[in-house]
Amino acid sequence: MDAGSHSPEKEIEDVKLLVESLEYQKDDSSQQQQALKVLAEILSKNKRAQDYLCSSNGMEYVLSLCKTMTSPTVVQSALYTLAMAAEGNDFCQRVLTNKSVFNVLRCNLQAKNIKAAMTSAFLVMTICTQ
Repeated sequence: MDAGSHSPEKEIEDVKLLVESLEYQKDDSSQQQQALKVLAEILSKNKRAQDYLCSSNGMEYVLSLCKTMTSPTVVQSALYTLAMAAEGNDFCQRVLTNKSVFNVLRCNLQAKNIKAAMTSAFLVMTICTQ
């Protein structure tokens, strides 16, 4: 799926479908990781898609992956997806500024998984910058 070739409306529909696919692929970490990568790509280029994810249950679902997944690569992809949702978006930055998110970040920064810690640090920078 090439996120650059879609209209903004199509990309919002893609966001809906990707979040739905994350929910249905609970037992397939490689499929979840792929869906998160595509979702992050869409979010990096589309403020309306960012706003949609932040105002829907999509943001909560991606955040829940950071809390419940045992696959380090899925956790890292979920953290990166959250960062792409927040990048340059005041609304999403405010949504992600809560105790639950900072608890997830703290746990990942203290974990032995250096890639998840680096991605967590990137998310912190994304939340805290304009």
